[in-house]
Amino acid sequence: MDPAGTVRALLDGAPRTVLFTAAVRADGPTADARADVDAALHPVLGPALELVRSAPGRDLDRVVFATPAPAVAGLADAAVAAVFDVWARALRRAGVPAVSLRGPEGGTDEATNLFAAAVAAGRASLTAQRPDLRVPHGGGPLTATAALLRDAAGGLARRTARDAAAGPGGLRRRLAVLTAAEQEEVLLRLVRDRFASVLGLASTGQVPGEAETRDLGFDSLTALSARNALESATGLSLPASVVFDSATPAGLARHLRGALLADGDG
Repeated sequence: MDPAGTVRALLDGAPRTVLFTAAVRADGPTADARADVDAALHPVLGPALELVRSAPGRDLDRVVFATPAPAVAGLADAAVAAVFDVWARALRRAGVPAVSLRGPEGGTDEATNLFAAAVAAGRASLTAQRPDLRVPHGGGPLTATAALLRDAAGGLARRTARDAAAGPGGLRRRLAVLTAAEQEEVLLRLVRDRFASVLGLASTGQVPGEAETRDLGFDSLTALSARNALESATGLSLPASVVFDSATPAGLARHLRGALLADGDG
């Protein structure tokens, strides 16, 4: 078997996306611990290194290195993930969109959505998993995921009763009597509100309409939460990556307006 040749043959088929998954499972230990590690890691790192060497110039849309979620990963898995982090950054410097992703765990719809949102996040490495809601947050600044945990635990109720009562039907009726510019303004306020809520920000003023979405602090979990909040508000079926599909909140508002108008015509 020639793992390097297999990788080159795969790339010769001109795929648009390459998903390289790895879970290292070593056999029982022998007297030579170093040989055990080499035997476990070589079948994974050899082909992955060939992918890193051969991917530049292949016109790939994305390379995804996937390793087990931290909750189930062994020490060898963690070592491989750390190497993949470095190689994903090397590929990005070579012009190949790449990400090193830990998790998510399981094969549920939520896991699928978390995976899609994480891949779309535009970062070189990250973890896609649902954190433990029982873990209290300390006194330091909130990260994006910690802010979501606070909201999920009931520590923050940002949306107004009017918004909750209106629902998708009320939003559509409101938009129907507005001009195109006014519709975009309403939807931009909606996007900024939902973004500020899931990111734990004090006000929508911290979510400028023309800010780069990727710079606002989203991770895979908060991006998925924002998608869910927008689905609830609009009644639309949105992809898990919708938060990152538009470069700015204003761009997302325009996308929502187009989807709502098209849905209303159907």
